[in-house]
Amino acid sequence: MSLADVFPSCLAAVGMDALPNRLGLAPATSAVVILVDGLGELNLKAHRAHARFLSAASSIGGLVTVFPSTTASALATLTTASWPGQHGLVGYKVRDPQTGQIINQLRDLANVPKPMSWSLQSPLYEAAEAAGVTPTVISHPRLSATPLTSVIHEGAPMVSAAKLDDRFDQARAIANQTQPSLTLVYISELDEAAHKFGVNSTEWTVWLEQLDHAVSQFVTHLPAGVGVILTADHGVIDVPAHKQLLFGTSDDQMRGVHQIAGEPRCLQLHLDGTVPLDEVIATWKSEFGSVADVLSRDDVITQALMGPVLPEAASRMGDVFVLARKQVVFYDARDDAQSGRAMIGQHGGLSEEELRIPSLRWGAFA
Repeated sequence: MSLADVFPSCLAAVGMDALPNRLGLAPATSAVVILVDGLGELNLKAHRAHARFLSAASSIGGLVTVFPSTTASALATLTTASWPGQHGLVGYKVRDPQTGQIINQLRDLANVPKPMSWSLQSPLYEAAEAAGVTPTVISHPRLSATPLTSVIHEGAPMVSAAKLDDRFDQARAIANQTQPSLTLVYISELDEAAHKFGVNSTEWTVWLEQLDHAVSQFVTHLPAGVGVILTADHGVIDVPAHKQLLFGTSDDQMRGVHQIAGEPRCLQLHLDGTVPLDEVIATWKSEFGSVADVLSRDDVITQALMGPVLPEAASRMGDVFVLARKQVVFYDARDDAQSGRAMIGQHGGLSEEELRIPSLRWGAFA
C-alpha cells in the first residue's frame, strides 16, 4: 500500500463506492487527512517519547511513499492517486522538455508554458465534488497560493491558518457540517525544521510535541462518524556535512552531461549526446558506485521505481540517475553559492527512513 491509496480509500469510506478502499477504512460521514511533511514512520518511532499520543494511535502499517521521496512528487501522488511516472512530477528539480529549462517544482512552476497542465493527472477533488463530497485544503498562508499548490490542489478551496491549532479548528468546523467532506490538513513545519536543524534536533522535536498536542485535541473533540488518518509525504535522514559528496570536480567526470536535475539524494543527469550513455554511467560508477546506484532511465522504468511511466513523464526524467544508497548527498562543486549545502535533513532516496510513512487512524477509521 502506498500514499496513492489514501485519497481513494477515504473517498470510498465516505460513499464513493467506485473507488478502491485498499486501506480498508470503515464507513464515515466525512474524512480528514492530516499530511505531515517530513514525518516518516521511523522518525516518529525514534522520537516516540515526544509524541506519546501519536505513538499510541491505531495504525494500518506498511504504508510507503513514492520514489523520488520528495515533496512535489509525493503530494501530487496523494491528490491524483497516481505515481510519478503517471502524473509527471518526477523529482524536486525537473527538466521541462518544451523549454529545456530545469524547473524547481516548489518555486518555478509559474515559468512553464502551461502551469495548470503540468500535472498529467487530475486531482480527485473535482470527482469528489461531483459525488457530493466537499473538498478543502488547509495550510499555512505562505503555501496557499504557490504555483505548486495551485497545480496539485486544483479543484479544492484553500483555507489558510498560520498556527497548527487554528488549522485543526478549521478542519473541525468543516467536519461538523452535515455535508460529506474530504479535508486535507497540511503541516509543513516539521520538514522545514528538519532541513534547517536536522530531524534529531531540539527544534524538530519541539514541533513534534506541538503536533502531538494539536492532534490529540482535535481527535478528542471529533464529531461522531468522522474518520481521521495521519500520514506523510516522506521521511527524513540527517546527513552531516562530512557526508556531502561533490561532483563536477573534473572535466572528465562531466563529459556528456548537459544539465543536472533531481535532488541531493537522487541526481538526474541529462546528457547532450556527445558521449555514449554507457560511458557516462561507467564514469559515475567509478566515482560514486560504492555509495550510490547509477541507473539509466530505462533501468528506472523497467524496475517500476516510479510506477508505470507515461511517455510524457519519461521525457522529463534524466538519462542517468545517481541514487544515494548510503547516508550521503551530492552537491555541485561548481556552484559558487553552495546552494542548499546548509541543509541537514534530507530525503529523496529509497532508504526505509525516507520511504516508510505513518498511517495513524482515529474516529470512524480507528
